[in-house]
Amino acid sequence: MSDAFRAGLEAARAKRGYLLPHHGLFRLLSPGFAEAYEAAYGRLALQPVALPAAEKEFLWLVITAVVGSATARHHVRRYREAGGGIEGVEAALRLAGFAAARSRFDFAAEAWAGQLPGWDATAAEVTALEALTPALPPSRRALALLAACTARRDSAGVTRYLRAGYAAGVEEGWMAEAMCLTVQPAGLPNVVHAAGLWRALIAGGDVQASEAFRAWVEIPAEGDA
Repeated sequence: MSDAFRAGLEAARAKRGYLLPHHGLFRLLSPGFAEAYEAAYGRLALQPVALPAAEKEFLWLVITAVVGSATARHHVRRYREAGGGIEGVEAALRLAGFAAARSRFDFAAEAWAGQLPGWDATAAEVTALEALTPALPPSRRALALLAACTARRDSAGVTRYLRAGYAAGVEEGWMAEAMCLTVQPAGLPNVVHAAGLWRALIAGGDVQASEAFRAWVEIPAEGDA
């Protein structure tokens, strides 16, 4: 038992380059579960799926910053290894901070509407985001905020940045991966919630979804309105 346990953990370390406290706990619970978790997590988080490596690691910075996950600091190293610089790290921190405060624009749109006739809160949000990250293309901003809003269970934000992603021509696979990367640091229920919002946008004809994503919506799912 002890030799197999140690060998399993060393294999996980060799694959990832590091170990976190829960890896040993999962293996103590069930080696089969630990291996299935490693396979699933490794396939999504550490291997190519849809996103290019530099884009993926930038999103990891935004996600881990917005959820405050100190144990995921290895993603800073991975981002630097993928060619990212300090300016990218700072941009990711700005986006994480923006995601945490973004809903104040929604608040003002609702609570201050009578005092601000003609004011467009959505346009103000776009202007603030552009001023905060002037060097980033709209596609990267949309992806980062989509991931961050998914992690925060910010429904209005998820909807807004799904729309922004389509408007910027972001591939649907990239948006799907941006949302799914939050499973481990922020929890599956938040991804389930965000996926439901996406399905509602497609079903309502609010975005120009591909044939594959329209087919996804045609199949009923638990929780659909």
